[in-house]
Amino acid sequence: MVEADIEIGFRLIEMVESCPEEQGRLVADAERAYADVLARAARLQPAVRSNFEPLVAELRRAIDAAGVSKRGVA
Repeated sequence: MVEADIEIGFRLIEMVESCPEEQGRLVADAERAYADVLARAARLQPAVRSNFEPLVAELRRAIDAAGVSKRGVA
């Protein structure tokens, strides 16, 4: 399920470019997917959880970048 939540988060952020009018909702949905990732990953064994850390960090950066863009700062 962690992998699926990560994939959903990335897909939502990708959609921001093609649906700028939905940007706020899409970023908010990606934030919820990210929260789900963190919650699910917390239940994994540390060795398994560490396998996801690079993707989780990359998703966080993508959400942050989309959020900055949303505020018109980027």
